[in-house]
Amino acid sequence: MTELSLKVGTAGAVTARHYAASSDGGPTLVLAHGAGADQRHRFMVTVASDLAAAGVQVVTFNFLYTEQRRRSPDRAPLLEETWRAVLEGVATNISPTGMLVVALLTAATAAGDVAKITFTLRRTRSAAA
Repeated sequence: MTELSLKVGTAGAVTARHYAASSDGGPTLVLAHGAGADQRHRFMVTVASDLAAAGVQVVTFNFLYTEQRRRSPDRAPLLEETWRAVLEGVATNISPTGMLVVALLTAATAAGDVAKITFTLRRTRSAAA
């Protein structure tokens, strides 16, 4: 497992953890924690580790409120900005062949825009190629 620090606009930075797959060429799962715990929670670590052992690249991350040890989740615009920063960081640092995004609770607040974010990233990367 390796850690990445990803800048979220001017709001700060979040920590992402990359659990490398046991084999190359598999999908990449970006997994967001819920409001009750962060990416270091036993559930998140176990799921990420088990999936990596099965050939899936996994990236988990904390939201800014978690990094700053606040209890209240960020407002939707900041959650969405965090998602963008993480997905761009994954695309830049890991270069996945495909991404699947899974949001738990807090992250689900921004889930409606995650598809737009993913599509925008894909379209931006295609235009740059």
